[in-house]
Amino acid sequence: MEPGPLYAMPTIALSAPALAEVGLGIARHAIDVLLELTQTKIASRSRQSLREDATMQASLGQAEALLRSGRAFLYETVEEGWNVARSGEPLTVSQRAMLWLASTHAVTSAKQATELMFSAGGSASPYKIGGLERCLRDVHAVGQHLTLTPPNYQMAGQAFLNLDMRTTPLLLMDDRSLK
Repeated sequence: MEPGPLYAMPTIALSAPALAEVGLGIARHAIDVLLELTQTKIASRSRQSLREDATMQASLGQAEALLRSGRAFLYETVEEGWNVARSGEPLTVSQRAMLWLASTHAVTSAKQATELMFSAGGSASPYKIGGLERCLRDVHAVGQHLTLTPPNYQMAGQAFLNLDMRTTPLLLMDDRSLK
């Protein structure tokens, strides 16, 4: 095994945050696409600009909160894991579970934020020209990865309860698992 903190990080615990960042980037792009759309779109029913729509404004605020909170939890948890790895200590199962949890939560938040932007875009959202349909598809594709799926919430809960985690899918896949 190579020396150094990067090589001390568990494989799965290292890759999940990297994949979660992709989801967060997609959500950021969806918010940016919607902001651009608000400059020109007029709602057919109300003849009001999308920019003036109270529901869209609330969705935009909620999407921004989801994105930023998911990212903050992920960054905080990665920093904690990195500090442990830099100290030369191996990450415990609970620390790994926090990385899986933060990564899964970041992607879940990114999916929710993107879905809000897709809905807020109204009838323009499904068209390729706007880009929201691609954001929706891509963020859901990222969320399908094993390291980012909803069962990780259960695994994190098991770790917090000090249950035996040696047979969980992520820990079994981790080639740098605890000895």
